[in-house]
Amino acid sequence: MTAGRVKEELVAAQEQQAQEMAASHALEASLDDLRHSMSVIRDAQMTAEVRRAEIRTQLGTVEGTLSGTYQLDPLTLLGEGTVSHELALETEVVAVTETEQRSDAE
Repeated sequence: MTAGRVKEELVAAQEQQAQEMAASHALEASLDDLRHSMSVIRDAQMTAEVRRAEIRTQLGTVEGTLSGTYQLDPLTLLGEGTVSHELALETEVVAVTETEQRSDAE
């Protein structure tokens, strides 16, 4: 093997390494963008969960006031009683399941 041939192989290896490094940097930049997007989604999800908890607390306060003041079960005011309550629980279970599935997909 001649010195010229070794030098050609070295230059070819260096060029290949430079291409691989460029591809690696591009992939890392894409991953950084993806991580940022996931962070934004998690923040939005947490905001929604906090808001939902606040609304549940406010609803509990209103229900407590209705129950205490009028001795009425708030569900009976809807005229549907336990059917509405069961439907609300079902809806909540579906929403939580969908949220968990989205989190798992991330």
